[in-house]
Amino acid sequence: GLVTGVTHIDPLQVIDRLKGLVHDEEWRFRYVLRVIPVELVTDSNPTEIALGAADLSKKKMIPSDSFRVTVEKRHNSSLKSLDLVRTIAKEINNSVNLADPKWIILIEVLGNVTGIAVLRRDQVFSSILEKREIGATSDN
Repeated sequence: GLVTGVTHIDPLQVIDRLKGLVHDEEWRFRYVLRVIPVELVTDSNPTEIALGAADLSKKKMIPSDSFRVTVEKRHNSSLKSLDLVRTIAKEINNSVNLADPKWIILIEVLGNVTGIAVLRRDQVFSSILEKREIGATSDN
């Protein structure tokens, strides 16, 4: 299942707090597998999504930074992922690196609304990965 939430805290700070919490109290995370911060919400319109992604990218990325666009869709078959990626990429002048980008432009389409975030890899919370990291460091 999918649960959405609204917070008045910076969504990236929420991720940092969750990571700290799983390290302090690992048992609390039995059902939450992943938390994805969303920085901007817009209508599921390709032009609005592309403009929002470009605006966020300009605030975070410098010209030498690389990026990748990742689209996750739920309950929306009218938007085509590849078309959306192309529309967004046209708005951003930085280089594309699919294998190891400095930034991930994450597009979360949920029906008629879309969440957008420009993130580094470590800015998505995965309880499984965090617990695995705890296990790895405790073995040493």
